[in-house]
Amino acid sequence: MFIFTTVSKLKQRKTRLTLFNILKALFNKFEHIVHIPNYAVDDSKSTETKVIGGFAEIRANLFGKSACFWMSLQGLRNQVAIEALKMGWISYEAPLPQLIASWSSNLPLVFVDIGANSGYYSLLSAAFGAKNVIAFEPAEEIANLLDANIKKSQLDQKIQVQRLALSNKSGISQIYYPDASHGLIETSASLNSTFRTSHDKVVDVAVDTLDSFLGAVLKDDEKLLLKIDVESHDMAVLEGAQRIVSEKRPGIIVELLPGIELSPLIKFIKDQAYVHLSLNNNGYLINEPLSAKNINCPQRDHLLLPQESVDLWLRALQVTNLTAVPQQNNWKNSQDGRIYIGKSPESRLIFFLAPFSVPFGGVATIVEHVRILADNGISAWIAMPEQPTEDFYQVPVSTIIYDDFLEVTKQDICVFPEGLLGYMKAVRGQPAKRLMLCQNYYYLPFTENIGLGFDEYGLDGVITTCVANRAYLEDAYKLKNIPLIPYAIDTKLFHRQTRKIRQIAFMPRKLAGDIAFIHHSFVRMFPEYASIPWMAIDKIPKNKAAVVLAQSAIFLSLSDKDPLGLPPLEAMASGCVLAGFHGGGGLEYMTPANGWWADTGDWRACVNGLAAAVAIFDRGGPALAEYHAETQRTVDAYGAQAMESALLAYWRSELALISAQSTPAPVS
Repeated sequence: MFIFTTVSKLKQRKTRLTLFNILKALFNKFEHIVHIPNYAVDDSKSTETKVIGGFAEIRANLFGKSACFWMSLQGLRNQVAIEALKMGWISYEAPLPQLIASWSSNLPLVFVDIGANSGYYSLLSAAFGAKNVIAFEPAEEIANLLDANIKKSQLDQKIQVQRLALSNKSGISQIYYPDASHGLIETSASLNSTFRTSHDKVVDVAVDTLDSFLGAVLKDDEKLLLKIDVESHDMAVLEGAQRIVSEKRPGIIVELLPGIELSPLIKFIKDQAYVHLSLNNNGYLINEPLSAKNINCPQRDHLLLPQESVDLWLRALQVTNLTAVPQQNNWKNSQDGRIYIGKSPESRLIFFLAPFSVPFGGVATIVEHVRILADNGISAWIAMPEQPTEDFYQVPVSTIIYDDFLEVTKQDICVFPEGLLGYMKAVRGQPAKRLMLCQNYYYLPFTENIGLGFDEYGLDGVITTCVANRAYLEDAYKLKNIPLIPYAIDTKLFHRQTRKIRQIAFMPRKLAGDIAFIHHSFVRMFPEYASIPWMAIDKIPKNKAAVVLAQSAIFLSLSDKDPLGLPPLEAMASGCVLAGFHGGGGLEYMTPANGWWADTGDWRACVNGLAAAVAIFDRGGPALAEYHAETQRTVDAYGAQAMESALLAYWRSELALISAQSTPAPVS
């Protein structure tokens, strides 16, 4: 297991840069990804909807700013309005609504919606404060619906509807409608005749270029944002906007469909000195070169920003400060650097972690800590030297990718795991409070040199997670008053299932080399159980592990040098019958009433206990019911509320201490 804790500090500089200059320096020097954390939205107030006269009222709240608009459901034919009604305003093509709402709220914005359809983004932008919205929609019946939505929303004075298509020429062209048998409002008509293999109808429409139409509509202080959703005709729209792009330097949102020819757009990005960012449904903007690999579903929207003003657009995505994370390259040749946007209190809690290629229970605990802290308004982050190849934990948390160095302020708190040496190098030379979160004392780095300890490594404190860890640290290192944040079992994820498969589940990570021996010994000693299948839970995400545990009747514990051991507790919560090794620390909760436990290495006791576990499952009845009642009492002792209360109390106390130390004394 691994854990993380520490407080970090910014390099002392003779000249303190302003936020803008810091950002500018970072953008000139480093590559980034942008993340908009979920806690940027007040979920308790973000979406309230009601339906009146066939219109859905959509209310939104972002960074404390509220907005409201209406969309016709069209007899449940308007799929955009239906999704916003059912799933919330921010869910449709996430994170695009949040980007447009934030820019409309924080910039003097002119929003040009090219392919506006029924007007979701036009209405959203106007409702959140855009100075002016121009909505282009050539399909007559859809433009009528757009007009009705604008009128119902009382946004007539802010939104202009233009019933024409945009392209690279002016005149009359044909718009092609696909098959309409789905019965919904058509959202994918196109000027491109090859966009669909068959057409429901073809209609003549007026066509213009953006250069010709827009002219000098912008004031000097206004920013222009283009949203282009024209079903594979996007490059023609951009060709007709060359002057606008060169002179006004707009932000551009463009929908790119799989299979389109990318080379003209790649050339456009290079020639016009723009930066490309892919959008991710989890809230990430990923700075990477445009290529076929990032043209995918379900998120088809891409963001193009002028190189010279990337920082301006990203700073405007929030009301509070921007947290920028340095990387080794610059925007022009970036691959996967990051910037993260969200609430930025004075202090960050930065939990250091390695991008492991296999899942660990200790890492899952850290991820859960960060999630809980963020959900409660605390700026908590995971920091890794590189992006992991797979997300085993599937919990949305803010993550810093720092390469080999991370600049931190004196208000930040850095949290290191037991194997802390490599992680501490990331903040080398910066005066900071450093804490260790110790989940497994066997992994402490001091054992190879008996003369070293916490003081020699510059640690300011230690936190732990279980009784065995605290006892060891008190006995071996004479530490006192060690804060303990207990483990908790996620009973929403790990829960009982009525039907069980007569199989033995196990996690081989700790004692992989012993599995064959134990299995062989079990079959030799109890041939009547030879046909029972054994199910390994190995290198799979946590939710998939939960499914296996929920299905399995028996769980074999392979704990070894575990100060606690989470898998057996999760198996208890999943309704398994347990036997196996306690690993030492498991004795904190393992008793003869909730399993058949053996010292690690005592194969005979392990095999006999496993047979007893199978037997009680096979018999069923009152004995099995009482066993499950006992395991439930054990699981209840590791409830989420106890862990969350201890976690929040500890870190709020630490943050208050940091704040008090950094507050100037009053002048008498």
